[in-house]
Amino acid sequence: MKRNATPSPSQPPPSDVDDQSPNITEEVDHAMNEFYNGNPTKALSLVKDILSRHPTSALAHNTLSYLLDKSLDSTATPDHEKLKNAKSSVNSSKRAVELCLISLYFWYLYVIALVKLAYNDANAGFEAVIQACDTSLSIENPTVH
Repeated sequence: MKRNATPSPSQPPPSDVDDQSPNITEEVDHAMNEFYNGNPTKALSLVKDILSRHPTSALAHNTLSYLLDKSLDSTATPDHEKLKNAKSSVNSSKRAVELCLISLYFWYLYVIALVKLAYNDANAGFEAVIQACDTSLSIENPTVH
């Protein structure tokens, strides 16, 4: 039984035209290639640039969250930066979810970001994680992308 689940809409919000642009996808792919080629700072910079031009791109927000999340696993990231990055990751993934409420993939990364925030901030707790899980499980017609 779901606890305090907030029903999510069964229909998507108005279309995010930015994400339908092949240029956004190509730019995000380029940023991710930089990340996988060992250039995380350049990847972050590229995604932030995409968001400066396309602030309503759920894909770009989700990618930023992912890159920030990966920095939490890096031993090169100082501890004082990890909490900041965890909070930023949650904010970006939350924005992606707000822009595309029926995407299970975006909800999944939002839950992961919330879990990592809870591990890095004793004050965060796990209630937000539970609420996000409950809400995502209540989506009537979810997408997987």
